[in-house]
Order: sequence, then structure tokens, then C-alpha cells
Amino acid sequence: MRKIKKEFMLSVVTELFKGIPSDSSDLTSDFIKKLLKDIDITSALQKLERAVSGRKLVSIAKKTELKELEKEIQERFSGIKFNRIVNHLITARYFGYSCFEIIYNSDFSIEALIPIPFEYISYSDKKWKLKIGSEEMELNRDKFLLSIHKWNPAMPTGKSIFESCQQSFLNKELYENQLRGLSKKYGSVIPVYPVDINSTKAERDEIAKSIEKPEGMISIAVPVRSPSREFDLSKAIQFIKLSDLDPKIYTELENREKEKLVQNILGSTLTMDNGGGTGSYSLGEVHKEGFDEVVEEICKFVTDSLFQLLEIDSKYHGYNPKDFEFTLEKIFTEEEKIAREKQQEELKTVKLDNLQKLSSTGYKVTAEYISEHLGISPECLIEKPEQIYANGIGAEFSKKKLDNLFEENKERVLAFEETISPGIKDFTETLTKQLKEKFKEIKNINDLESFSFDLSELKEKMIIAYLKGYIDELENPLMEFSSDEENPFNLSFSKAIDWFIKKFPILYDHLDDVTKKVNETFFYIKRSLELETTRTLYNNLLDNLSNGGTLKDWLEASKTILDKTGLGDSPWYLELVYRNNMQSSYNAGAFYNQELNKKNKPYG
Repeated sequence: MRKIKKEFMLSVVTELFKGIPSDSSDLTSDFIKKLLKDIDITSALQKLERAVSGRKLVSIAKKTELKELEKEIQERFSGIKFNRIVNHLITARYFGYSCFEIIYNSDFSIEALIPIPFEYISYSDKKWKLKIGSEEMELNRDKFLLSIHKWNPAMPTGKSIFESCQQSFLNKELYENQLRGLSKKYGSVIPVYPVDINSTKAERDEIAKSIEKPEGMISIAVPVRSPSREFDLSKAIQFIKLSDLDPKIYTELENREKEKLVQNILGSTLTMDNGGGTGSYSLGEVHKEGFDEVVEEICKFVTDSLFQLLEIDSKYHGYNPKDFEFTLEKIFTEEEKIAREKQQEELKTVKLDNLQKLSSTGYKVTAEYISEHLGISPECLIEKPEQIYANGIGAEFSKKKLDNLFEENKERVLAFEETISPGIKDFTETLTKQLKEKFKEIKNINDLESFSFDLSELKEKMIIAYLKGYIDELENPLMEFSSDEENPFNLSFSKAIDWFIKKFPILYDHLDDVTKKVNETFFYIKRSLELETTRTLYNNLLDNLSNGGTLKDWLEASKTILDKTGLGDSPWYLELVYRNNMQSSYNAGAFYNQELNKKNKPYG
């Protein structure tokens, strides 16, 4: 009898859960918000968010020689509360994108990032827009930081991590609500009766009517096999409470979907625990390796998104943003720090040992390599002087030779200064003329922010100076100009290049490389000059206004202002810009030659 009853009850459970409809829903913003309210999803996401936002965001240089510049950049970003920013930026993984408004200080450094709610950002007609009320504006990279998760041309608004676990959530929600639905449909007590498995629908409907009408209940017919098709309903009908049904199959299905959900989010294999037999279910241990991989993936997404801040900062403070990157550093306890430092020292010992072995084979390494290899600042590396013996070993470092090299270099610099002097006037007059034209365009204080110069002629002169430095370093009898030779700085750019290549054909192979090097430097020179000019004029205007003057008065006195700031008819500042950059290009050309000829001229 017990066996029959058990089989009958299993059949009842099967009938109850049979035909549960599969649910579906589009991944809209409202549905994502619903997902974020789920306790299991929220717990998993908070675990990841704490692991990421608990780290320290710092900008680091990729080259050891840029450590001083690294400190300056870190100082400019030090006032920003990045932990809060990271928390909002991570929401791009849920909605596909997140956005911030960028707030600047008066010196063009970034003061803060203001999170913008997801609902205010939209994408249409291939443009990102901010809409608040009836006002709408297009996003631009200087004013807004837009982070898109897994962007591709087919999905310009990004991809949500919930796409992979959407159905699991729907299934889990369905199982959670099923018992409530059963109670609503059948009531707290369900009439259950057996019917022959071979009976027709009409026969079953007739039996159901006889049971449901008097009581006003909805009954369940359970098909069973019986040698006789006749049932005594007065004996066969059973009234079952929902609380009597074994919920094990139900909770197992629910927990299976819960496991899929959390595994998708945390990227880990989960073990399920039955709560110690208390009937409650909880998540077990998360495998740390999979979890750490997801944390690192999120950190990479965050730092890649924030690289835009370095690009903006570099435009106003003159450096190559590709030489730097953001990193999220894990904050260690004192115990972890000690263990980590011990590991680093052990690794450094191994590296030193390898360097000593390399030295024993007769090879030397540069100070730059040692600095990068061991993580020691270049300033702390001092080369041990070579011993000078009576037999002449080490004589290449003699004081006499160093003095001769110094005098030769001094004469070369003075000669070069004389060569470039005629071009100073053309440069200063051209820029002063541009400035005067710009003053005519100023209508309000905001127009001061748009100063831009045409410095193409300066760039050409810098290339010529670079080539001049290169050839002056050559050990060649042609390196000195005779009195009737032309000065390349007095020629047009194309004729000057032809002149160099004709006299030194070797330059043809290096011309592209030289042009590239000058272009890289020129970008920062141009931006720096524009910013410094803007800053100088801006401060001058503020002084004028604070002393009771007006913008109109200031514009009318433009000639006097330009003269005072070294940008007008007394162009001391512009002359300084020209001389310094021409001399720097000349020196860079000489150094470039030395680098290419280390074997022939190891000591200059």
C-alpha cells in the first residue's frame, strides 16, 4: 500500500508541474533593473564590485626615464575620487554603456567626473546624445567620458553581461513563483482522483464535473494503469494540501538555475550546499582562480575606458599619452606586503646573478637596461670609473681629451647660433601677425581658448636643424662650409633637403626617420606654445578686469599687451622659443648620429 501511495503522489507532482510555460522577455533597461534587484545576482555583482573598487587607480609610465613626469600626472589626478567613478563605470557591463561629464580646473587639469544616469543617454543616427527634459545635446570626447562594454559595429551601444544568463533568471523566477500560482489556481486543498490511462477525454471530463461542481473546486486527474476501468470515486478521491507535496524537485530546479546565474556572473564553478539539512540553500565556495580572472577582466575594461583622461590631459600638458597607462593596484595588508617584497627581492637576486654571468662572458649592458630589469631608478645607478694605469689603459677618458671635446662643442654651438639668426626675424614677425589677426576675432573671453598657430615653417626649420646636427657630427672634410657655400637655412625647404642629400647621400636612408622624430617633438612644441600663449593672455586679461578695466579696453590695447608679454614688436619670448627648439633639434641630430655610429665613435 505504501508503495502505491508513493507512486500516486509522484504522479500528482508530475501533473502539477507538467506544462509549465517557458517565459521570455527582451533585455530592456527595465528588465536589467529587475535583474539587478534579484538577491542572488546582486550578491554576486557586489562581490565583484568590491574586489575592483577596493583597488587604487594610479597612472604609471611605461619607461623608467619618465618617472618624474609620472609624478606630475599622478598629482593632477590625485584629487579625483576614482572609487566612486569605478562603481558607476562598471554599470556599462550591465546596460552596455555608462557616461560621465568631465569637469575641468582653470589650468585645464581634470577636476572631477560626474556620473550621468543611464536613462539620460541615448544613441540614434550614429550619434550619442544627452537628453534632460526637452534639452538635448551631442556628446563630445573633451566634455564627456563614454564607456562602451564590448563595442563592435553590429552592437554600437555595447553588450550586457546579462545576455548570457537572461534565460536562467527567467527560469529561476518561474520556479520561485510556481507554488504561488498553484495556490492561486487550486486553493490550499486540491481534489485528486485516478483515471484510467486509456480513458477518453469525454470520459475524464464527465468525472471531473461530478467532482468539481458540488465543491466549486478545480481537481486533478492522475492517469493510472488499472486492470479494471471502473473506479469507486468515493474511495479513490483524495484531498491533498499543497504543504504535503515534497518540494524537493522544485527547489532543485530553482537552485540549478541559480547556480547557472552566479556562475555566469562570477565566471566560476560553484558547489551547492544543502544548508546543513535545514532546508535552506546557499552558495558554496567560489573557485578563486575563475573569480580572479573576471576581476582582472573588469579592471582591464575600467583602465582602458579611463585612458581617454590621459589623452585629454596630454593635450593640455604636452606629453605622449601612449607612454602612460592607468592600472588598478591591489591594496595589500602589511603581512601580504612583507611576503610580496620578499618574493621581489628573491627575483631581483636571480636577475642580478644572471647579469653577473653575462658580464663574465665579456658583454656589457646599458644602465637603461639595468634600471628597467631591476626596477632601480636611473638616477641611483652610477657607473664605476675605469681605472687609468700608467701604461695608457683608460686614456680615452683623459682630462685633455674631454677639454678638447668641450671646446669643439662650444665652437659648434656658437657657429650654429650664427647660422640660424637670420630666420628669427621671419619667425617672430609671422607669429606676431597671426596673433594680431586672432585678436580681431575675439568677441568674448571664451574665444581666448581657441588660439592656434600655423607653425609649419618652424617644423621645416627644425628638420633642417636636425640634419645640420647630424652632418656636423660626421668625421668628414666636407662638414665645414666654405665662404661661398650656401646656408641651408636661407634656402626653401625642398632645396635645403636636396642640398643635404647631394653633399651627404647617406642622409637619404635616414630622412623618413628624421622627419618622424621631428614630427613627434613638434606636436608637443606647438601645443605647448599655444597653451602658454593662451595662459599668458588670459592672466593679463584677468589682471586688467580686476583693476576695473573691460574686455573692450583690453582688446584696444592689444599692441601694448603683446609687447609686454614678448609676443609683439619686442618678441623676446618668441625669440626664446625659436632658439631653444632649433638648438634642441640640432643637438638631437648630433645625438642621432652618435647612436648610429657607436662602434666607430664610442666616446664622442
